[in-house]
Order: sequence, then C-alpha cells, then structure tokens
Amino acid sequence: MCDTCAKNHVSPRSHRDHCIVPMALTGNGQHANPASSRELECSSHPGHRLELYCANCEKAICMKCGLIDHRDCRIGHLDQASKEKTAEVSRLIAQVDEEVVAPLQKAILQSEADQRLVLDSSEKAKED
Repeated sequence: MCDTCAKNHVSPRSHRDHCIVPMALTGNGQHANPASSRELECSSHPGHRLELYCANCEKAICMKCGLIDHRDCRIGHLDQASKEKTAEVSRLIAQVDEEVVAPLQKAILQSEADQRLVLDSSEKAKED
C-alpha cells in the first residue's frame, strides 16, 4: 500500500480488520485490490493464500506451491520469515551506519577542519 493510502487507514473503528501490505508485495507496485489486500493470493494458484516462505528460492509461496514445486526446499512460515528478514535488514542498516556512514562523517569533519586551517593560513599569509 502506498503512503497516501496507508494514511487513510488510520481510523481504528472503520478499518480495524484491514491489513496494510507493503507495495513491494502487491506485485506491480500499483494500488492493491481491496478484496485481496487482506490476504496475499498466490499468482500460480489463484484462490490460495501466500502463507509459507521458501528459503531456497527466497519467495512467498502457498501450500500448493510447497507441496508441488518446492518439495525439496527449506520451507517455513511467512510471518516468521518476514520477522527474520526485517531483523536482517535492521542489522545491515546498522552495519552500513557503522562501517560506511560514520567514517564518512568523520572524514567530512576532518576535511572541513583542514579547509578552515588552509583558509586561516592563507589569510594570515596575506596579512604578513
């Protein structure tokens, strides 16, 4: 669901049974069909809900997919996989902050300090 639509779904009484779904999971990035927004439907098996996660293929699947196409794969519950992926993304963001952003910020501060020194030295040289 896009941000605009999500903001319209804040009324607890009239929308308490609505499920806000990330746009990436709607398939085409367009507004999801309200009838299907409560449960994600399998594109391979219409009428079947996506409730499992295939770790091998890294995709959400339905029970039928699990029995037919993913018999030899590692399969788990979609809710649990979602929690694990969310935690993994949070860890990666923290890692990028620590390993990339923090050193860049430090380098920028050092560069600004060096620039001030050069400007101060240049002005002092002009005065002399």
